[in-house]
Amino acid sequence: MKPRILLLALGTFAVGTEGFALAGLLPTIAGDLHVPVAIAGQLVTAFALVFALGAPLLAALTRTWPRRRLLIGALALFSAASGVAALAPMFAILLVARMLAAVGAALFIPAAVTMATSLAAPARRGQALAIVSGGSTAALALGVPLGTWFGAQFGWRATYGLVTALSMLAALGCLLFLPAVDAPAPVGLRARRALALQPRVVLALGVTVLGLLGWFAVYSYIALILRQVTHVQGAALSGMLLAYGLASVVGNLLGGYAADRWGPARTVAASLCGLALALAAVSLLATTIPGALAALVAFGVAGWMLAPAQNARLLAMSPDGAAVLVALNSSAVHLGVAGGATLGAVVIGLAGPAMLGWVGAICPLLALGVLALGMYGPRRHSASVAPLSVAQQALSQLQEG
Repeated sequence: MKPRILLLALGTFAVGTEGFALAGLLPTIAGDLHVPVAIAGQLVTAFALVFALGAPLLAALTRTWPRRRLLIGALALFSAASGVAALAPMFAILLVARMLAAVGAALFIPAAVTMATSLAAPARRGQALAIVSGGSTAALALGVPLGTWFGAQFGWRATYGLVTALSMLAALGCLLFLPAVDAPAPVGLRARRALALQPRVVLALGVTVLGLLGWFAVYSYIALILRQVTHVQGAALSGMLLAYGLASVVGNLLGGYAADRWGPARTVAASLCGLALALAAVSLLATTIPGALAALVAFGVAGWMLAPAQNARLLAMSPDGAAVLVALNSSAVHLGVAGGATLGAVVIGLAGPAMLGWVGAICPLLALGVLALGMYGPRRHSASVAPLSVAQQALSQLQEG
């Protein structure tokens, strides 16, 4: 594998660290900037909404830009926004900085996928995708506990300084070592709209939104739960987030394996059932450290099984529209994240953090109902191809994109 692809993974690692580590820093940020934790949680909402709503528009506006130039510009914007966040004297400036960082992230991630496929040989494009997306997975497993520990030792601003340095390094690497690559052929607006309005696609995206709604109603405030309910502080908090991250890596691998062996729909259903139980366990067991740790591990495994299985399910619906479907699902993910952070803030205000798990568990159960409707309800369109393995579907996506 070409080392230049590792530069793209460094960029996704920086973006993922900024996004995921915030969950461990929210109580500290709230105290430092003198706002309630529920208000600080809107930093998650703002980022996710800008990403979800802005990504399709930004993709259309930049569809003719060379990928290398787009990557460097996106990382430069993300780095500058993270630097502003590190120095923000008040909450409003930090909020705007996160929104600008979301613009950079929404520009960078799709362009990084396109660049990776251009750099890799056809037989290794699936591996290239795994490396680039692995930056985000590594950010969850390592960046979150590292960012939380770094923030506990030196302050939350130091974590943003670390993210700024990482993204600047990735931007410099792209400038020095990446070749010029033309933009891919654009997908027509009419084709995008027709695919997005298919009933099965709408229902599938509804599963994503509802699943992530319950997930991030809890995860956005996981540090608050561990501090106020479990009474965990400092290095112990970082260690528990590390356990969650490592469990998430296992869940992601398990989701891909299960989708190949038992089918994407069954794997999505199993993930949603497990996620509902794990979220309820957060409220039920988080009063003790062993209980909270067990709930977090189950949370990480069940939640992260959903991503590969849901992508595989969407890709099987229309292999020819794979790139569009993945983009739509990414927007659905961030809509769920934004809604989850807002839902969590409401629950904290009305009932306190101990109730977050119970409320969050309802959302995956609703997603199960939508999944059943999509699988067994009236179908206007049926799959026209034999099921592909997750790796084959990823390769089809890259070739189409």
